[in-house]
Amino acid sequence: MLDCTAGYEPGDPYTAPSPAGAFVDAIDRPPPRLKIALMRKDHRGVKPHAECLRAIDGAAKLCQSLGHVVEEADPSIDLVALRQQTATIAAANTARALGLRWQALQREPNPDDIEAATWAVSQAWGESHRCRVCRGDRGDTHGRAKDGGISHQL
Repeated sequence: MLDCTAGYEPGDPYTAPSPAGAFVDAIDRPPPRLKIALMRKDHRGVKPHAECLRAIDGAAKLCQSLGHVVEEADPSIDLVALRQQTATIAAANTARALGLRWQALQREPNPDDIEAATWAVSQAWGESHRCRVCRGDRGDTHGRAKDGGISHQL
């Protein structure tokens, strides 16, 4: 199934990298040994509910029993940068989806088409961005998101 459905489809704003071979061939290969980071608290330092912690520990033990390396980790996350990057990606996807919709309807958008918050994002993002994203200019925003270098310029 994955071999038939994986990969870029026209109109996708982004896609996963193409696999090195066929997914079906993986059935005959032993899985690679993974190094898994285990977090027992969220990015703000808050511990999850005790039942969630038990599930985390159970999943870690299962992964270890399958031959994977599980190490506790506490990665530093820049929440200010993350918020900006996430907002930029969401705005680009919103603008793209709306632009494609109005293109399909063959008319100009108006604020009665959608809820106020979505309209505000659409207007703040700007017509030039919306047009580039609708044309399928892939990689601009989403590629920079991976590098942590998001800006509001496409």
